[in-house]
Amino acid sequence: MRARLVTLSLCLTVLLVLPSQANEKPTPEYQKAMKDLGAVNNHLRNALKDIDFATIEKDAAAMKAIFTTVLAYWQDKKVEDAIKLSQDGIKAATELEAAAKAQNHPGVVTAQAAIAGSSSSGEIGAIGVCAPCHTAHRVRLPDGTYEIK
Repeated sequence: MRARLVTLSLCLTVLLVLPSQANEKPTPEYQKAMKDLGAVNNHLRNALKDIDFATIEKDAAAMKAIFTTVLAYWQDKKVEDAIKLSQDGIKAATELEAAAKAQNHPGVVTAQAAIAGSSSSGEIGAIGVCAPCHTAHRVRLPDGTYEIK
C-alpha cells in the first residue's frame, strides 16, 4: 500500500511539473502579417494572370517584408521547421522580385509556386511554404480564428 502511494505521488508530481503544451494566440503583429500575406498573395495571383510585372515586383517586395516579420516570430519561439519555411519564403520572394524585374514569366510562376504551392494557372508546383507551416503550427478554433500549436 505504501509503495502504491509513493508511486502515485511520483506520477502526480511528474504530471504537475512537466510543462503542458497548450495552443496560444499569435501576437497581433503575427496575425497582421498572416492577413497581409494572404491579401498580397491573392493580389499577386491576379497580377500573374494579367502578366503585370510591375505589380508582381511590388507584391514580391511586400512579401519579403512580411516573411521577415514571420521569421522573427518563429526565431523568438525557436521553432526550427517554421524558421526554415520563413527563410524559404524570403528566398522565394526575392527570386520572385528578381524574375519580375527581368520580366521572366516562367521564373515568376516558379517563384510564386515556391511560396504558395501552385501557379496561378493551376499547375502543381512545389509544396510551397504556406501549407506546410499552417499544417504543422496552426489550429482552427470553432469561432473561425486560429491559434498556434
